[in-house]
Amino acid sequence: MVALAPFDGKTLNASAVGRALKVSHTTASHWIRSLEQDRLLWILRDFEHRRRRVLVLRTSNLTSRLIEGIQRILPSSGLTSWRCGCARRVPVIADLGVERIGFCICESLFPRRKDWLPLLVAGRRGIIQRGFFLHTEEGASIKTSTIVALPLDSLLSAPAAWILDTTDEQRRRAAVWSFNRERLAAWMGHR
Repeated sequence: MVALAPFDGKTLNASAVGRALKVSHTTASHWIRSLEQDRLLWILRDFEHRRRRVLVLRTSNLTSRLIEGIQRILPSSGLTSWRCGCARRVPVIADLGVERIGFCICESLFPRRKDWLPLLVAGRRGIIQRGFFLHTEEGASIKTSTIVALPLDSLLSAPAAWILDTTDEQRRRAAVWSFNRERLAAWMGHR
């Protein structure tokens, strides 16, 4: 698993993995497939390019925690990824059948527009119907009518409430306003 760490969250290239492990690409592909069957990693298909796949290790990183949280409440949802341009990516898209929800994660304390831009582009292209921008900051705000900015821990503490109960814009706004009021009250209480 340590040898696959440099490939975590990146497009899977069995030849590159084979070179890093000093084995053939066929052997590397078999190892990766067996690790996936043993549930030690996920292989997410790209939404548009079926042959392009993304490798995600089951570790304690934010993407792994997000995928586990989604699979806990939506075990039958199809999880994919989508590449937006050369470098940007919507790392996780959950296909619920009736809608697709995109998730972007930012570990920066100061999220910027470029961090949630893939969600905006995916929404405009019709790839997702709504999205969650997850970050490590304490506050939350709505960026657009389809994207909710939210700390990852808040989503993972009540994933069903955020993902399933906020399907329309009015409910999303009410949920985020309530969340912000609670955070502000807690912050004011600590001062």
